[in-house]
Amino acid sequence: MNMTEFTNVSNSASRVSSQNLNKNVDFYDIMDFAILKEEEAHDVLLGLCNKMENPDAKKALSRLASEELEHIKVLQKLIAGGPGNFKASKVKFEKYQEQEFSDVLKTDATVKEVLEFTIAKEKDSYLFYNDMARAYKDKETKETLVNLANLEKAHQARLEKIYFRYFQPN
Repeated sequence: MNMTEFTNVSNSASRVSSQNLNKNVDFYDIMDFAILKEEEAHDVLLGLCNKMENPDAKKALSRLASEELEHIKVLQKLIAGGPGNFKASKVKFEKYQEQEFSDVLKTDATVKEVLEFTIAKEKDSYLFYNDMARAYKDKETKETLVNLANLEKAHQARLEKIYFRYFQPN
């Protein structure tokens, strides 16, 4: 598996990583982190799509990758609206996996390994967006973030369905 299939991160988001997020982050750091994670998920899903032989699995993974780009658009709208009443201290980054996709996925990763890793990342994204929703008092923004969390949970379920169909057929 070619590493470039999985890492194509924008310059603005790449300055933020789980290693440098700490108590001194602000709204924009958190949003950059979220965009970075969505970009990574998009790239991994496309790379996985390219490795799958089954056309239904390819289609499902391609659709998931496209949805990650839609998540970025939602985040960009939140950024455009500014921090408002966001409380960055309410988002606990230590809960989330420290590793970046490119740190874990080796060039010879199997489809099964990539799926397992991506499922775990979708779960992390679900938890992350729920934490972000708790950091807002504004009802509309909370609902937007809860909706993003629910989309990530749905992605996790769809990836698990693919995983179980191909790696645990009974």
